[in-house]
Amino acid sequence: MDSDHSAARHAARSTLVVALTFLACTSSRADEDQERQPAPPPVKIGIATSSPRSIQSDDEWEFLANDLQKAIPDRQFLSVMLTENEAIRQGAEGQLDFALLGPSAVVRAEKRLGTRPIATMVRVFGPYKTPWVGATIVVRRDNERIKSLADLKGATFATSGKTFVELQVPLREIREQGVEPRGDFESFRVEQGAAIRAIESVLRGELDAAAVRAEIFRRFQRRAPGSANQLRILGERNFPDYPFNVSTRLYPGLSLVAMPRTPPELVAAVEKALLETPPPGDLKSSVAAGWIEPLDHAEVDRLLLGWQDDVATREGVDLSTTTTLPRRKTSIDTSTTTQQRPIERTVGGENIFASPWTFYVSAPLFLIGLTIFMYFMLRTNRRLRSLQTTLELELTQRNAAAAALRRSEHRLQMALDAAKLGTWTWNIETNEVTFDDRWYQMIGYDPVAMPASYEMWRRLVHPEDIERVEGILAKSINGQFSTYRTEMRLKSGEGAWKWILTSGETVEWSRSGRASLMAGVHVDIDETKRASTALAVAKESAETANRAKSEFLANMSHEIRTPMTSILGFAELLLDRSTSEEERDEAILTIMRNGRHLMAILNDILDISKIEAGQLLLENVRFSPIAIVDDVASSMRVKALEKGLEFEVVQEPPIPEEIEGDPTRLRQILLNLIGNAIKFTERGKVRVTMRLFPGDPEKLEITVSDTGVGMNQETVDQLFEPFRQADASTTRRFGGTGLGLSIARHLAKRLGGTINVTSEPGKGSTFSLVIRTGMGTMSLGASQTDATPAADERPATDATLKDSRILLVEDGEDNQRLIRSLLARRGCEVTIAANGKVAYELALAAEHEGKPFHVVLMDMQMPVMDGYEATRKLRAKGFGRPIIALTADAMAGARERCIRVGCADYASKPIDKVRLLELVRASITRREMAEP
Repeated sequence: MDSDHSAARHAARSTLVVALTFLACTSSRADEDQERQPAPPPVKIGIATSSPRSIQSDDEWEFLANDLQKAIPDRQFLSVMLTENEAIRQGAEGQLDFALLGPSAVVRAEKRLGTRPIATMVRVFGPYKTPWVGATIVVRRDNERIKSLADLKGATFATSGKTFVELQVPLREIREQGVEPRGDFESFRVEQGAAIRAIESVLRGELDAAAVRAEIFRRFQRRAPGSANQLRILGERNFPDYPFNVSTRLYPGLSLVAMPRTPPELVAAVEKALLETPPPGDLKSSVAAGWIEPLDHAEVDRLLLGWQDDVATREGVDLSTTTTLPRRKTSIDTSTTTQQRPIERTVGGENIFASPWTFYVSAPLFLIGLTIFMYFMLRTNRRLRSLQTTLELELTQRNAAAAALRRSEHRLQMALDAAKLGTWTWNIETNEVTFDDRWYQMIGYDPVAMPASYEMWRRLVHPEDIERVEGILAKSINGQFSTYRTEMRLKSGEGAWKWILTSGETVEWSRSGRASLMAGVHVDIDETKRASTALAVAKESAETANRAKSEFLANMSHEIRTPMTSILGFAELLLDRSTSEEERDEAILTIMRNGRHLMAILNDILDISKIEAGQLLLENVRFSPIAIVDDVASSMRVKALEKGLEFEVVQEPPIPEEIEGDPTRLRQILLNLIGNAIKFTERGKVRVTMRLFPGDPEKLEITVSDTGVGMNQETVDQLFEPFRQADASTTRRFGGTGLGLSIARHLAKRLGGTINVTSEPGKGSTFSLVIRTGMGTMSLGASQTDATPAADERPATDATLKDSRILLVEDGEDNQRLIRSLLARRGCEVTIAANGKVAYELALAAEHEGKPFHVVLMDMQMPVMDGYEATRKLRAKGFGRPIIALTADAMAGARERCIRVGCADYASKPIDKVRLLELVRASITRREMAEP
């Protein structure tokens, strides 16, 4: 009995020790936990994908956790990649706070868990941004059988994946057109995760059609425009707020869903962070451009209800229910209602717990072991918690660093896109070359059709540039140049040469110190280069024209001053009374010759001005070309004989007796060509030949050949440019303005032909004038010379002009004396008025007195009242006598302006005596014939 009591006391003491030890350990752990004060658990965000294959370690989605960390700094956010089904399951079990789900997963989560989306992401696809998704169905452009979605019956078809957008969305549109995917396709397959491969299968003709995400097809269009142009979109639709062309309806994209066990205050904070306070610019990623209010998923729900059986089979879940996911089964079946029997342990048939004293001894030992076990478990748990916190912080830091790197890469890509730079790399050791999409787009090639290589690049460089470019490249590799930079021409996909600026430098070296990797950019400078070249050409042309005009002005000064010196000098000689009659006659002839020379210069200047202004007018009358050639030849023969040259005119029949054109301009051309031939020939002969142009009887050819100085080809090429002569020595030696041939060729073109030149230095030149003949009869004999005396050779007395009363309206006293003397010699009675006002009064007074003037010669530019106003006022008063305009304005339109105000005819200054007398005589004759 005593032994039993002793055992009991011992057991009690042991129990007390164990209890005190347990309380001490528990108190110590409580103190440690109180001192530690752990932070709230991290907020877990699930980045859900449609299938396990899509889960990858890529951390491009860490931006969401990083953005929320910045907006809500008192909480820690972590992103995890998992499938859509796993995200919904973990959300139901409270292991996940939020999930970024696709449209079908949003609807499934709403039906099973009663969740709701709090925001929809605005996705970034290259330069495009949209919260919507859709699918594009493509066929070959030359596929004439398939014109619409309804034509897909019997087609070979593929989708680029099993996701909602890639599978259910396009098949819904096809079903609505009466095509059942399970029976109407010849073949159907899924190119899991291989959209580009599906598109290429259509291009190769292996498939009739394929469905891909719209943004993936747009990316293919940008990277391979040539291949994309061979494709056509079936059932193409365009939506105002969607940047891609699709074949389907649009559905919401990714949305952030709050799980049912997430605290409401946390949900509100996250929703506010996404919608009301967008993250700073430096936190925007290459995936999302922002967030908007959640979009309506009703259309997604309707699509899924139509596909319930297929989806349930694939996912193993009935979408029609709204219950939560089934919970995992435990190892103990709690459904049984039978009671378990007590557990007994016996040794030799005796219950070992039968004696209470034995229990008192064994219990303390059990409690001691349990206490020690719990102590070590608590220490291990604290260490594991500390390790978990350390790992989570390290993971957060790595994610932040990775996100910063992605942002930096994104900003770099944006800068490259904005600057339109194409990038390249060259592994010098392996000779591998890479070009980005912008590089290919810059020169118009398809990267699929032309893989990158050094030899490919070398073939594209212009043959004239390759040696220089490779020389600079070699010096850059050897370290002679710090950077590689040069301009070159590359052959574009269109076959044209395009100017490119390339720049790069060595970025990696081998262990031996040799360059192993170069990287750089290409810049399209084609437009700038061409504009610069055009500017340089224009500048050179302008400078050349400016030099030519400067030389022309200097030459013109000489050409004008030389005859003016003769005119003024011989005029002074005439004033000397000691000058003999013979000297006076010679002086008068010299003055007339130099005056005509000045007149020719002025006419050339006026003609070139009219040509440049497009105002040179030509007549179109019938005339004899033989008479024109004979007339010019007779006047130029004297000059040729004075220089001791032979002068010969040859007419090779048949020659038209008459042609249509402007005889005055033909005379001007021949005077210039024959005059030049005589001027530039020192000895030998000048030959003029006229004949029909060989092979074309509608044209007449007149050639002028000489044995003069001749010209080289460079001089011939510039011969017909205004203000041009062979060289400065030619101008000093032979004189001239350099306008004659330019005017002659222009006139020849206006007459339906041209002027051609063949020349050889030291042997002479041949100028060939070709003009149209019009409808003319052929002369088989030689031309006949007109023996009619010239008009200025008419007798001094003219019955028509005698006793005619002429009113001369002229403000210049010298012109008054000249014209008055000219008319008085023909027996005219001349009255002079110094301006239009006096002429107006005199003309009306003569009419009133019954002694009217037969003709009025009216200068058009005078003080007080000019000739235009005086003529208008006289016509307004009913004055019907002939008024002949006299003006120094020889530009195009001057004659028409004079006729418009009421003048009967027109004569330009300086006065041509013959022309003026003919006009006056004709006016008087017409007036007399008109009177009864």
